[in-house]
This record gives sequence, C-alpha cells and structure tokens, in this order.
Amino acid sequence: MRAEVLGPVFRQEDCIQNQMLIQGPRLLEMDSFDSAIIPLESEVRLREKYVTFLGGVRVGRLLEDLDVFAVWLCYKHLENPRQKEDMPSPYSIVTALVDRIDFNHGVMLRPDRDIRLSGHVSWAGRSSMEAIIKVEQFNEGEWHQVTRAVFVMVARDPLNQGSALVNPLVPETPEEKRIFQAGEINKLHRRVIQQESLFRVPPNESEKSLVHEVFMSMANPEQLSFASKKVPENSVWMEDHKLKNLIICHPEHRNRFKKVFGGFLMRQAYELGWACAFTYRSVVCVIIPSTMFLE
Repeated sequence: MRAEVLGPVFRQEDCIQNQMLIQGPRLLEMDSFDSAIIPLESEVRLREKYVTFLGGVRVGRLLEDLDVFAVWLCYKHLENPRQKEDMPSPYSIVTALVDRIDFNHGVMLRPDRDIRLSGHVSWAGRSSMEAIIKVEQFNEGEWHQVTRAVFVMVARDPLNQGSALVNPLVPETPEEKRIFQAGEINKLHRRVIQQESLFRVPPNESEKSLVHEVFMSMANPEQLSFASKKVPENSVWMEDHKLKNLIICHPEHRNRFKKVFGGFLMRQAYELGWACAFTYRSVVCVIIPSTMFLE
C-alpha cells in the first residue's frame, strides 16, 4: 500500500514514527465494548454454514467469527486524530495468539439458536492488545455463556514497516483494574513460556525423565534396539492417525490488506485436528489449546 493513497490520514514520515498519531488513553470497557448476534434461529440459509453433519455447531466457523470480532474490537480501541469518520483505519490488525478456550461443561451449542459475541479490549501494550470475548447462546428465554476466549492482536503500520503504537488503556473501576492486571499477568506468562522454549533452552531433568519413561514403555527389553518397539497398552501409533491437508486460498480468504485471513487458518486447523481425532474415536470439543501465529 502506498503512503499517498492514505491521503490526510498518514504521511510517509508519520508511518515511520507513528507515535505522533496516537493521542490520549482509552477507557477499558466504554470505548471498545461491543456485541454481535449470529442469527441462527431466524436465518435458515446462514444456519447451513454453521451446522455439522452430526447436528451440532461448527466450532471452526465460530473461531473464524471470533477472530473477526477481536479485530473489530481492536479497531474500536484505536483512536487516530487524523483519521476522518468516513475513512477506514489504515492500521493492519493481525492475530498473534489465541489463548486456551474452555467450553463450559455440559453446555452444547445448538445450530437453531442465536449466538451472541460480546467483548472489549482488556489490556494494551506498546503495539499489542488483548481482547476478551464471551460467547453465549439464547435458550429457554435467556442467554447462557458457552465459553470465553482471549485474543492477543498486534497493530501494524500501513506500510508494513513494523509495529504501530496503540492507544494506552486506562482502567477506572476496581473490576476494570482486576481485568487489566490479569492482562499484565498473561503477558508475563507468555514471556516465561517463550524463554523456556526448547528452541532456546535444553530440556530440564524432569522433561528428560519423561522422555525416557515414554521410550521405555515402547522398548522391548529383550532386544536392545531402537528399531524394535511395541505399542503401549490402549495406544496406537501417532503416525497411523496422521492427516494432512492442502489449502488453496482464494481472494475471499484475504483481509483488506490482501493477506490470508487468520480466522480462516484457525478454522482449517481446527477442523483438520477434529477430523484426525475423530478417526481415532468419536470426540466432542471441550478444550482448544493456545494457538500462536509465527511471524
């Protein structure tokens, strides 16, 4: 994207030092809170995109919607004094991380009931933002929470020259301060995980013992050979249940900056993982582990 296309919103020298464009803090819930309804009950044609062959709701499709909604919340948080109301934001918001998603025990999504997404930006750093999204479904006259998701998004400048500064976030009430503090703790936790990655440090003693224990459970003590191995009880070889997929990305899968849409990739990854697990035994999704996008 060329800087002059953005007109009065950005100049090229501003894109390099965009700290001059972000002014003033934003309130935690007041400025970015929003909600949206997925009208599955009234829109029959829309329902067909969400229903599974087993009669449930496609969680992968819901992940795609959550990613779009998280981007929208971050755009609501950003305030650029040079941006006119009728102009789209020049910032590019990309998904960096989706935290572990736990579905409430005993709560199953129905494809014939409306789903509500609601959330807000809960923490903001220099260029990254954390958005909390609550998923609810309308049943028996009231909304019931199904799950809660935490997205970490990063703002990029319009010339793709690096990260872009975002508005700071100011918590006011005790509850908002608790939410903001939780975001700070999450950031520190992610930093610790990165520092303890196997790409940076060797396995510790407990990890070495665990690997040896797994190895011995498959080894044949009568034959001192790596080639001779047995399947542990109630187990199957991982390689026998490995699935691969080739994804051809069409223009409909891109965002407005002509990049592959992150939510689309999450849907493809989840549905492939679900299919792989389903070949092993019938499964119901209760947990989605953390998902990280690499630069």
